[in-house]
Amino acid sequence: MNYNDKVGSWAQDLVEKHLVGKDYKVLARNWTCRFGELDLVMFDQSAKLVVFIEIKARQNTAFGEPLEGITARKQAKLAKTIQSYLEKDAISHDQFRTDFIGVFYFPARGKAKITHLKDVVLIAE
Repeated sequence: MNYNDKVGSWAQDLVEKHLVGKDYKVLARNWTCRFGELDLVMFDQSAKLVVFIEIKARQNTAFGEPLEGITARKQAKLAKTIQSYLEKDAISHDQFRTDFIGVFYFPARGKAKITHLKDVVLIAE
């Protein structure tokens, strides 16, 4: 596993723990299909919704803030992947939302800042 994969896995663990503490339940992690991968699929028990979560982690701003890394191309791919998951589990379009989570990691301090955007509208190509 390369360094970026390790940081991504660490960020995913951090986000999962953070959301479980906010009454979310893990349904899937790194779910894949022919269109791509879903970082986390969770159930928000208070909203009664399936939540598809895309996570982007960065440790500096050389390439912008973490959430800036979720490009239009990535969103279009994500939309197809989510559609595949919805069809697999027969989930209707009013029973889910898509969230983006940015993790900015401060390695010198061993801390992270989490930014959670809920109910994001995806850009489809």
